[in-house]
Amino acid sequence: MRTVDNRSSGARGEPLPSHAAGTSLIEVLVAVGIGVTVLGPLATLLFVGASSLALARETSLATSLAMRKMEQLTAAVWAVDAAGAPVSDTASDFTAAPPPPPTGGTGLSASPSWSLVQNCVGFVDYLDSAGNWIGAGSLPPPGAAYVRRWHIEPSVSDPADSLVLQVLVVPRGRLAPDGYDYSGREPGTVRLVSARTRRSP
Repeated sequence: MRTVDNRSSGARGEPLPSHAAGTSLIEVLVAVGIGVTVLGPLATLLFVGASSLALARETSLATSLAMRKMEQLTAAVWAVDAAGAPVSDTASDFTAAPPPPPTGGTGLSASPSWSLVQNCVGFVDYLDSAGNWIGAGSLPPPGAAYVRRWHIEPSVSDPADSLVLQVLVVPRGRLAPDGYDYSGREPGTVRLVSARTRRSP
């Protein structure tokens, strides 16, 4: 009895061409190579895009946090009274949860020269990943995602009546391993500078 092997024959029993018999290993390897060549750069592009988006979000929140602290500092009393005498806020606690209590802090008193590079008590607070205040002091509490420091100094040209204010917000992950020293160039870091001059009421 004669049998026909349809796997390797056409409809009339003729042998199929070798290229129609199936996919060879070489063809599979070529297809995989093309896929890797096309998808490799695409995967890199997606990774870079995701990293850039995360950095943009981090920087945006850091900017908002810096602006909030600067608003507190610029809203504090720094003026002259009706008689021309200077009136200064030297007691508001800007390290506390907002709004800052009117007592218990340093107000607009000059800060140590290193208050932007280390966690200086009285001139630093901490925020979580959503930007909520969670504490102050020399060491970050658990859950701290951002370190916010500020510096207050009299103006060189008018030390009695003018102040230079600086606010620095650093994502905690961008700090040096010891959590203190800071180079000032980390991505995601925001620094604002402003000035205040006494004005009559």
